Amino acid sequence: MLNKNQKTYLYPIKVEAHKEGGYYAKCPAMQGAWADGETIEEAVNNIQDVIKSILEYKKEREESKKKLCLI
Repeated sequence: MLNKNQKTYLYPIKVEAHKEGGYYAKCPAMQGAWADGETIEEAVNNIQDVIKSILEYKKEREESKKKLCLI
């Protein structure tokens, strides 16, 4: 459940079937965001984790930049 201070962002994803089996998911709006899985559900869950990780990394990096500017 979201609290009042949290925002929800929607990122488009594209899921394709692998020729070898399984599925490939990517988020065209976010560089480097791709994942795969044995099922569509697994591929979607994996790409959600990748997107969250990228956003957390970007947030940490921005906070580090702010700290460097304060010194």
